[in-house]
Amino acid sequence: MSKTDRNPALLLRGAAVVFAGIGGFIMAWLAYQAVRHPEIHARQFDAEAPLWIPMLLFVLVCTTGAVFLFLRAAKRMDSGALPPNNASPEMKHPVRGSVDR
Repeated sequence: MSKTDRNPALLLRGAAVVFAGIGGFIMAWLAYQAVRHPEIHARQFDAEAPLWIPMLLFVLVCTTGAVFLFLRAAKRMDSGALPPNNASPEMKHPVRGSVDR
């Protein structure tokens, strides 16, 4: 049995690190493109605005939100608020067989 089988929170933290790395790479690429092609603008009707800043902000917000959710799930897993997948059936379904009507 590997260490990650016993501690699923470690997998969640690893996912947060991987997601942050991918988001950071995308933001670095967007920043590079913004410096390389500052003339590219988004146009809608008669309005015109730089394309790169909203794209960078969108990726930043999405990456931050996903990393936050992964880390929050890992914290809840460590505290026992979420049962691991290999928990006993009684832990997953404490009132098995009873139906509330």
